[in-house]
Amino acid sequence: MRSELVFLSLLMTIICAQCQISNDDSTLPSTKKVPKHDMEPVYKQEGHVDNDPPGTVTSWNTTGTIPPVSAVPADNEPQTTSTLYGAQERNLSQSTEALSDKEEIRQEGDTQELKHSCQPTQASINDTVELVTTLKPFVETEPPHRCANYASPWPHCELDSAESINHTDFLVESITKVSLSLFQKLTAKDKNVNVVFSPLSVVLILSHLLLGTRGATKEKLQEALFYPNNSDCVHTAINQLGKSKGFILASKIFHQQDIVFHEFFVNDSKEFYNSTPQILSHDASDNVQLINNWVAENTHNKIKKLMDQVPSDVQLILLNAIYLRAKWITKFKMENTKKDKFQLYGADKKTVRVAMMNSEKYPLISFSDSTLGARIGRLRLTDNMSLVIMMPQWPHQTLSNMEAQLSDDVFQQVMSKLYKEPVRPAMVSIPRIKVDTKLDLLELLDKMGLSELFYSPNLCGIAADIELAVSSGTHRSLVEVNEEGVEAAGASSISLSRAYMTFEVRQPFAFFVMNDDPVLPVFMGRIVNPAA
Repeated sequence: MRSELVFLSLLMTIICAQCQISNDDSTLPSTKKVPKHDMEPVYKQEGHVDNDPPGTVTSWNTTGTIPPVSAVPADNEPQTTSTLYGAQERNLSQSTEALSDKEEIRQEGDTQELKHSCQPTQASINDTVELVTTLKPFVETEPPHRCANYASPWPHCELDSAESINHTDFLVESITKVSLSLFQKLTAKDKNVNVVFSPLSVVLILSHLLLGTRGATKEKLQEALFYPNNSDCVHTAINQLGKSKGFILASKIFHQQDIVFHEFFVNDSKEFYNSTPQILSHDASDNVQLINNWVAENTHNKIKKLMDQVPSDVQLILLNAIYLRAKWITKFKMENTKKDKFQLYGADKKTVRVAMMNSEKYPLISFSDSTLGARIGRLRLTDNMSLVIMMPQWPHQTLSNMEAQLSDDVFQQVMSKLYKEPVRPAMVSIPRIKVDTKLDLLELLDKMGLSELFYSPNLCGIAADIELAVSSGTHRSLVEVNEEGVEAAGASSISLSRAYMTFEVRQPFAFFVMNDDPVLPVFMGRIVNPAA
């Protein structure tokens, strides 16, 4: 018989086609819709003198003014290729005819002077033709798609082995910062519920999405993930991290048949995230089954259902799953498990009876931290993993008080010390844990300042001919600390010696499932009631 921990995380992002084109930043190609009254051309005359005959034009101003569109050639006149230019030509013809009648009664010198003054210059005609030519494509031609300038792959990462280590370090630092930021936001929302989530899963799916972002959306997402501006090598570092023996990562792309991916997005998804696209069918129920089957397969049937339906407007679904099944290096004996009291928060000081796993001489790394006001213990697992537990040190302190002090800097200091302290035998008592949490990813993204992804993101690195936006997302995590046969032995009773240091977890606590090399949180959460 053995004790073991099972950890699961599943994260889904659904991306839909937008109804309208919306630019994500000023660098994108844009078109300005001209109001109707601004489109009405003005026939503006320059150099007209009071004694000129009506309709006589000396020159045309072509700066922002054009002849009226309503002017049309006479029935007996051939139409020119441009209605605008034809209107000018007709007015010119009418003016010339009026002057010809007057030639018969004027002297030859005067007539020559009038002919010269009324004849438009060649430059004026050329200017007018140029104006019409410029206007026609503006009105009649479709503007270029805003993704036209972004059809290029993610920049290639060029580094040697030493630089690769540095990029892994910054990735670990970034994941830790995101982890603590999300932990603070989630635990502050409702202080009386059990919570578990995988910050690593959140970071991985957002990094996969990052592959397809461009422009200001890319910059915003990099900032939210605490990535540097030059993050060309972040996906390479993630790929290296995914080779850890402690957990199994899986990613998948489901999409509608009519979406045409950039070839470089498909190639990069395969190289960095081992993710290949799969086409959805035209049957909604088949799609639900297809996705849930993938979920069950990649979580070893621990999470069998993620979706109830696939919305009709969905174009693309990104999935990420993490599965971790770790065994204790030092096993808890089944015969030492018993029901015991666990103190809940509240004025009535209510307690619940839960199954507690006990060990008399368990190898533990433990210390107290005055900044957090917490007792901290690290229990080692197989495959370079650890379970870290933090609980308030004093009776008057609540878990929420402790969590509020858990900044990124404090967490880093605590972990640094925790991985340097020696192992000592201790009397350990911890409850069995089983927590299954389903979170709205969009709410998480909003808390991270990424609401732009819902409305007008630049996802031009995914596909060129369709507008995409994140429409929904789900993050589901399951953590289970179990022991084979524990239910059958639940009624047994034992007595343990207190000759050693004690680490008894009989009150609400925070927990962190850590990867030991490199040190980073894979799962984290809080337990306020193990029986809930």
